[in-house]
Amino acid sequence: MARKFKITITKKCPIKCDYCFVDKDNQVMDYKTAKAAIDFLLENGEKGKMILIFLYGGEPLLYPELMKRIIKYAFSRSKEIERDIFICIGTNGMLLTKEIITFFKKYDIGIALSLGGDKKTHDKFRHYANKKGTFDEVLLKLELLKKEMSPYRYYVAYCLHPEQVDRLYDNFVYLHSLGIRSFRIEWIYDLKRKWGKREVDIAVKNYIRIWKYVMKSIKGNEPIYLVNFMDFINSPELDEGGMHCKINTLEISPSGNISLSSFLNSSEKNVVGNVSDGLKKDLFACRATFENIDNQICHYCKNRHIKDISEIVENLGMIEDEFKKISERYLGQINSLGKEGDAYLANLQKYFPF
Repeated sequence: MARKFKITITKKCPIKCDYCFVDKDNQVMDYKTAKAAIDFLLENGEKGKMILIFLYGGEPLLYPELMKRIIKYAFSRSKEIERDIFICIGTNGMLLTKEIITFFKKYDIGIALSLGGDKKTHDKFRHYANKKGTFDEVLLKLELLKKEMSPYRYYVAYCLHPEQVDRLYDNFVYLHSLGIRSFRIEWIYDLKRKWGKREVDIAVKNYIRIWKYVMKSIKGNEPIYLVNFMDFINSPELDEGGMHCKINTLEISPSGNISLSSFLNSSEKNVVGNVSDGLKKDLFACRATFENIDNQICHYCKNRHIKDISEIVENLGMIEDEFKKISERYLGQINSLGKEGDAYLANLQKYFPF
């Protein structure tokens, strides 16, 4: 069963990003459902592994007291049954306060702060309903985060739209100049502008430039961490049959319904279970990933559960596959650095399980 879970506290959000795929129907999870969700995760999470719980939305900081109750219950319950958990908050950052950051520090919570690059790049898609950009407000919250929180407990979720891929490297360097040391590049899927060969080719060239930049930092005193690299390091090995079947992430909606992707959680027909009733039987036995859906059983499951997002998976897979190839190349270079490389990989594993 999965080791990563996303809990959508609410589908509300104060901003209106052009590419957002969440159906803003104003749903909010009640505490009873939240407790059932935590119980489900702790009981069904992959045995022997740290369970990663992402609280997101919408914007989860719209309901800070509910979020605090969920976090307190999760740690209390996990301690009772001796399960190791880590919780991360996905946020646009605009509602961050010193008080909530202090609470996060108490429970060692991670923060994923969404940014789109420099002001022009960010404000192009990440804005209010009236098209007013949010960059200036987010930048103020970033300064608060830098002041109050360990750099090992937050990263910037750098939202990369295919229309802006030519700015990938320049924006990466710019964000690093703001004092950001940890990044996760988030590929944006936009129905109006999908990933094509041109965009992927440009991204590859930019990734290589980024990795060269990162390699220089590893040899210095303040290494830059690419959190995406964790996905590559921790990816499952193929078994003897050539399969690496594993559902990596489950998404839980405010109603408690479970889906296999946030792209599916707006439709009842894509529900694969509920936190109160568990998963459908075929998923308890299944360990499939999107990368290896090629046998009869997997085709049956694909048609049942992810048919509606197969195009999205395939499109985003183009860019993800190239990133993995580049990551594999630089993993070898990092390993060749000796102690510096070992320390980098160890810190990545230790500080960024999310």
